[in-house]
Amino acid sequence: MRSVPRFPRLQSMPNERVSLRKTRPAFVHRPWDRSIGYDRSAGDGRFPIPYYIVPFIGAFLSTLIDAVFAALIEPHGIPGSAAVGAGIGLAIGAATLTNALTPHTPKPYLFAAITAGYHLAGCTIVGAVLGAFP
Repeated sequence: MRSVPRFPRLQSMPNERVSLRKTRPAFVHRPWDRSIGYDRSAGDGRFPIPYYIVPFIGAFLSTLIDAVFAALIEPHGIPGSAAVGAGIGLAIGAATLTNALTPHTPKPYLFAAITAGYHLAGCTIVGAVLGAFP
């Protein structure tokens, strides 16, 4: 029987969970927390499961929409597909700005800038990847 290699560091901390709060740079979560008025130090710093599942589903749907529009428009190469993705990202970002302007969001423009930036970058990257595989 073959032996499995041992990792002493992992064996010394069997019950320790890896926290995103410890591994993620502060420039990512602090401005976003400030934009929605959330104090991460008040709790354990984690959101309920739907806060992670729903954005994943949204990212999947935006990827699917990006692929459909790229197939309909038939852009030439990676730059054309990236432009299609950027257009979709801008549209999602505009909707984010519209939805952020509520009386309950403490800093709606900061929230919209962060979230729309993620959508713009993500959709542009997805478009470029889809353009690489014609």
